[in-house]
Amino acid sequence: MKRISGLVLWILSIAAAIVCLICDYTISTDLDWSLIVLLSLLAFGVLFTVALKANHPLRDSLVSITLLILPFLFILSMLLQQRLIFSLGGSIAVISCLFLWCVYRIYMKYKKQIYRAMSITFLITIPLVFSILYSCMHFLNYFTMDINSSVYHVLVMVVLSFISIVVDFAKSKTV
Repeated sequence: MKRISGLVLWILSIAAAIVCLICDYTISTDLDWSLIVLLSLLAFGVLFTVALKANHPLRDSLVSITLLILPFLFILSMLLQQRLIFSLGGSIAVISCLFLWCVYRIYMKYKKQIYRAMSITFLITIPLVFSILYSCMHFLNYFTMDINSSVYHVLVMVVLSFISIVVDFAKSKTV
């Protein structure tokens, strides 16, 4: 069943790519936006194939995303002739991949204690958001920070983390 659904998706993706190429060339007698569609379909196809054939779909998908995201952003920035897509996007992608790998390791370590894993995840979201915010300020040369929003975010994450720990503690007492 997986094989058939994968084949159907590949056929639909190829059909979509052909339609995009024909429309783009017919409209502008050049290939502009359809190359972005092709790049995205190719990246999706690789990720989907890895997830479909993997023994450990989540881990292998994370490996694929980690390896594909920077080349994808580089090619996209070349196609759109916007360096910011690669510089800012690459910075955010690296930060996000590190975060995803941390979350993956946390959930692998605390498989039986899901609420404890959630609590830690909420807490490590705080530096993630500040890292992304700093990257945006750095690459966009925009050096103001909304303190109210940041304080609100930190408080929400701490409260969610605390609730998760309380639930984890209550569950461990009942077991």
